[in-house]
Amino acid sequence: MKLTTKKCIFCALSVVLNSLFFFLQAKGQIKDEYEGLSKTERLQKLKAVINQNPCDSRVHQAYIHHYGIGVSGLEQEYIDWMKKFPNIGEIQLAIGETFLEANNYKKATYYLEIAVKLNPKLTSGWISLSQIADIEKGYEMEINYLKKGVNANRTDPEILFNMLMRSNRQKEWFFRG
Repeated sequence: MKLTTKKCIFCALSVVLNSLFFFLQAKGQIKDEYEGLSKTERLQKLKAVINQNPCDSRVHQAYIHHYGIGVSGLEQEYIDWMKKFPNIGEIQLAIGETFLEANNYKKATYYLEIAVKLNPKLTSGWISLSQIADIEKGYEMEINYLKKGVNANRTDPEILFNMLMRSNRQKEWFFRG
């Protein structure tokens, strides 16, 4: 399948809209389900859901959102889950992306690399690693992470779009304007 810029843009828009739809849907469900509960009760319920289904990224996002007191205490919670579920990459992905948001690139890279090693299909892990590489290690390393992500997810429109947008031709086009 030949990817054109228009196809990639269309794919990216559908990924963004789809992600937004699921985020809003999940946020609404979580809000409705946990409304009226104390913070401790919400965290206990979310923790129970993660223990039942540690691969659900949306529940990890909700847990991290409700935890909200900083990365250090949260990291220990995730270390405990990593011990309990050593082969689940979504756990490392969740804490890695949290460190990325906190601009702690060293820890983010550490956890994200484990996540994509455990599950190479974690597109957001490859994209997050490429973002860190762009900031800290340069363009070549950024492209290297994206290539690995494309090789693991040849049909995923999000990783294909990111690769296209960051390729040499697109980078030159983007910075010319």
